[in-house]
Amino acid sequence: MAYYLSRLLYLLIGLFGISLVLLFHEGGHFMMARLLKIDVEVFSIGMGPKLFSIQGRRTELRLSLIPFGGYCSMKGSTDLTKALKDEARAFKVTEQGSYFGTTPLVRFMIFLAGPLANFLLACILFGLTAVIPVETIVHEARIVPAYLYERMYPDVIEQKTLKERDLVLECNGTRVTSWQELETLIHASRGEDLELLVDRDGSIFRTTIHSRDGRYGLVLYEDTIIGRVVEPSQFEVGDRIVEMNGVPVTCSLGVYDNARDINTFKVERDGRTIIIEADNYPFAWKTELEKRSQSTFLSGALTGAVKAKDNFFLTLHSLFQVVTRRGRNASEEITGPAKAASSIGSITLLGMKTSFASGFRAFIYLLAIVSISLCVANILPLPSFDGGQMLVNLLQMITRRDMSPRAYVVFHFMGLVCTLLIMIAMYSLTIRDLLGI
Repeated sequence: MAYYLSRLLYLLIGLFGISLVLLFHEGGHFMMARLLKIDVEVFSIGMGPKLFSIQGRRTELRLSLIPFGGYCSMKGSTDLTKALKDEARAFKVTEQGSYFGTTPLVRFMIFLAGPLANFLLACILFGLTAVIPVETIVHEARIVPAYLYERMYPDVIEQKTLKERDLVLECNGTRVTSWQELETLIHASRGEDLELLVDRDGSIFRTTIHSRDGRYGLVLYEDTIIGRVVEPSQFEVGDRIVEMNGVPVTCSLGVYDNARDINTFKVERDGRTIIIEADNYPFAWKTELEKRSQSTFLSGALTGAVKAKDNFFLTLHSLFQVVTRRGRNASEEITGPAKAASSIGSITLLGMKTSFASGFRAFIYLLAIVSISLCVANILPLPSFDGGQMLVNLLQMITRRDMSPRAYVVFHFMGLVCTLLIMIAMYSLTIRDLLGI
């Protein structure tokens, strides 16, 4: 029972997040329409039968049954009905604020506003993930010359002035407080010689290291103390591994360097020595967590825009791979709405176990991905999507001819059929996800 309740909670959290993304999308259409003096008769979150609504001065705000979707219904039904009744070849606008009384450019801008709103939302959410302080893993700047573990790091430069567990204090005159900072300075050096200030068991000295093909042959030193275990496990938090398959080890690399298919670990636990045999590593090494903000507000905004752009083109590329069958099977690539919502909820609650900030950051990051996906989906040139509407209005701008009322009805009937097919496909994926097939 608890399992099904937790799955329901995951689903509800995910649906709430996806609804927020849809609200932003439809809000883009609504704001652009009102900005361009077009009246919106119905603003609906969700599709299908109406659950309840609130009638505003100009717009009915509606919540509909099916949460995956939404729409803005703009004024113009009277103009369309009259044009069809009169078998007119063009619209004769009689309603003030009617959709049909605008130009193709205005209509193009209204439909563009939805995907644009989703892209803007992704920029904001990605930016927030960069500025929210979260607990991140921080290691001391203790290093291991990689050549000491030749099996794992063949053909690396030998830094013979350095030893395992040396602590780097400075790099080229810049103070270093963590391995992460040292790694950043090394990557930025572009293969130039580096002068290090090193602490070796209290003895401070300077040394210069060289690179080979841009690599310096330095890797992170980690103690062999276990910080987390995957249950069930023979290992416990706080265990120190002192031997691996009969070879003494003091660094995590020694554990990996001496690994076999079946491994014998000699472990120190509360003053006792324990022998454990295992074929995998059901643990993680002990680390320190520190709350840090990755960016300032200004740099976070720039990071958000770059990430949104990168994810936009990555999503387009993935979609192209699916359509051209160059990637995996489409049924493996495309996730149903239920699974997407459940994944958002489960990852969010998993992050919450660490801290509220971690959970919230995971939540908005996933919503940014959803927002980009919705942006890409809606620029597709399909009749039921914004992209199809934009294409039609773009063609009208080029040809300088408006669509006739009859052609408008046929086009929207095609859109209705397309929407129905997409809904069937999405809900078949939902059934597949719920049944686990």
